[in-house]
Amino acid sequence: VNDQKGLTYHIPPNHRKNTLERFKLINPGEGLKDLFMKLSKEQIIELQKRKILPKRWYIQRNRRLVKDKPSPTVTSHCIDELLHPEQHRSLTVREVARLQSFPDAYDFKGGPIICPHIYETQDKYEQIGDAVPPLLAYYWGLTIKKLWRKIKE
Repeated sequence: VNDQKGLTYHIPPNHRKNTLERFKLINPGEGLKDLFMKLSKEQIIELQKRKILPKRWYIQRNRRLVKDKPSPTVTSHCIDELLHPEQHRSLTVREVARLQSFPDAYDFKGGPIICPHIYETQDKYEQIGDAVPPLLAYYWGLTIKKLWRKIKE
């Protein structure tokens, strides 16, 4: 599960050829919804026949990040929700973890409580998407500590 640099979970997903074709059609800052909105009905039907576009689209799906801009909210469905800003692929587990401020040394363990998945990495994406980002938790803690001290004075 390591890449050549020793990072865990930093191996890009193996997408199907038709999925890669869809990713190529999505520009930075756009998502699957935008693709459906800018294509003609005939183009959509043709791409659906070729299985490049799904029959139904979800607003949050396949959103390509914009380099040097904040990411949209990371959710537990982030396995195919966010696309790399320059490469035609979804983000690795490690890239999503970095967006959420997890340190590179953090190891995601365990599996889901309710709904087991075929792919172990899906469990990792869910752990990240369901978690409170560590830096946010840290600053919440500092704020609570500060408020507590004021109350005790």
